[in-house]
Amino acid sequence: MDTTRSIVPGLGHRVRSLRQLGGISQRSLDRAAGLHQGHVWKIERGAENPELGTVLGLARALGASVGYLANAEGAPPSGEEVCAALAGCGVELHESDSTDAAADGEVAR
Repeated sequence: MDTTRSIVPGLGHRVRSLRQLGGISQRSLDRAAGLHQGHVWKIERGAENPELGTVLGLARALGASVGYLANAEGAPPSGEEVCAALAGCGVELHESDSTDAAADGEVAR
């Protein structure tokens, strides 16, 4: 199986858009979704096809439905809903997060 292309087109873009809407870094989303460091970076770039449990964790952390993340089914959550979901996961916005969240060149460490 070719793992360099996402089997869920647009998933990475939707994750990135919601993460940036919430104003957090990829590292913070990794933590909020219970993922290993660098996992979000790979998903956002379509370099990794996430398992269902990973998509569920991202959906919970971002306040989105799995249907929306998987295929843009339904309406995306608002910025307030994303922030509320992230706060519910214990994510605190730090100054470095807001800087990192806007950077498309963030790399896994």
